[in-house]
Amino acid sequence: MWLGGVLSGGRLFAQNPQMENIPWQVQLGVRVATAEAARPMVPIVVLVPDASTFAREVGRWSLQAQWPVLIEDAEMTPQFIRAFKPQAIYRVSAADPLPENVEEREKVLIDIAARSWGASEDESAAEAFKRLNWKPPGVAI
Repeated sequence: MWLGGVLSGGRLFAQNPQMENIPWQVQLGVRVATAEAARPMVPIVVLVPDASTFAREVGRWSLQAQWPVLIEDAEMTPQFIRAFKPQAIYRVSAADPLPENVEEREKVLIDIAARSWGASEDESAAEAFKRLNWKPPGVAI
């Protein structure tokens, strides 16, 4: 039985109430799998030089597509590319640095996340998640 949500007509439906009696580790796994299933994976890899550029590239994701973005590394990047077997690899130039001020940087990053989940320019991440009936899994690796 699938207990997670599904994306249908641009709306992510809530998790099954039966999830309440399932261990948190399993619930988290289902929520992460639901997030991954909500957006198709494009078979490309984008290589970036730094965290600011990583954030800019992730900001290009949408509900229709996402792709791996890697901060280029001489050892790990080739390993990932061999395993993922992308149809194309793109290297992008450095973006403007993220703001130094912590509050400003946090706002920029939250805005990037919101846009990648389909939020309009005047819609917050929380509003977009509410519209999609989506509770983020709360995991970043």
